[in-house]
Amino acid sequence: MSFRGSTGTLLLTNAVSSTSGGIEVTNGTVRIAPNAAWTNATYIAVGGTGRLEIEAATGLGRLATFPKTTALSLSGEGVLSIPDGDNLRFGSLTVDGVAFSCGRYTYATAPEPLKAHLAETTGSIVIGRTGTLFLIQ
Repeated sequence: MSFRGSTGTLLLTNAVSSTSGGIEVTNGTVRIAPNAAWTNATYIAVGGTGRLEIEAATGLGRLATFPKTTALSLSGEGVLSIPDGDNLRFGSLTVDGVAFSCGRYTYATAPEPLKAHLAETTGSIVIGRTGTLFLIQ
């Protein structure tokens, strides 16, 4: 799905979409409502003057908004807004063409290139930490 050439807001609501593919936001705002998820998204790209606002809270008994393997790309003046206290997991993160390493990033802790693309919330992006780790001593 691409949202281009508009200054309006597209609200995705009332569904868990099994559609595969990605979301590209280059102008305007795409808002994922609290009861929505895109469970087969392969990539999310927010660039230009676009804004992606996630209102969908994840948690116990709730599907993740996107799969944890989804690639996230932020560029231009694009902004990602994550709900306070929520975590969004992605398989990879690219900011203005530069790949970021695994880790947890919030507005408060993000390096400047990433901070420029995050809304001021306490939500976090978790990159590349999937699977289970066992430590046996």
